[in-house]
Amino acid sequence: MKVIALLPTRNEAWVLPHSLACLSGFCDVIIVNDQNSEDNTRDVCRTFPKVVLLEQSQSVICGKARWQLWDAARNYDGNNLLWCTDPDELMSPALARQFLSRQRDALMPGTAIECLFYHPPRLDRYRDDMSLYGPYWKPLAA
Repeated sequence: MKVIALLPTRNEAWVLPHSLACLSGFCDVIIVNDQNSEDNTRDVCRTFPKVVLLEQSQSVICGKARWQLWDAARNYDGNNLLWCTDPDELMSPALARQFLSRQRDALMPGTAIECLFYHPPRLDRYRDDMSLYGPYWKPLAA
């Protein structure tokens, strides 16, 4: 089983180095679907060896970008764990590796994994209140 990250992007250079570093710590492949970014998002992606970059010549709606990522992930043989996230949703690589080492044998096709999600308004802070921005449980892998 491979762990394949699916990451839609558009003008995410501000957070992408952090996101790709985290994902590189526990994913085998990171498929990035860039929606014609106007910053250096694509250049950042090219500096990470696990990234497979899908480059779009125009922006598409988020749902379509995610379906393109799912289609690209189908090119990898086996029952793989697809880790669906956005660049500003950071995961601790150590915690993800620990979870995967304990649960890998229990993960059956069709299983969804949820994580407690905190919204970071900045890279050095997160919200922990009862607002729309968290924390809340969010499905992130299947």
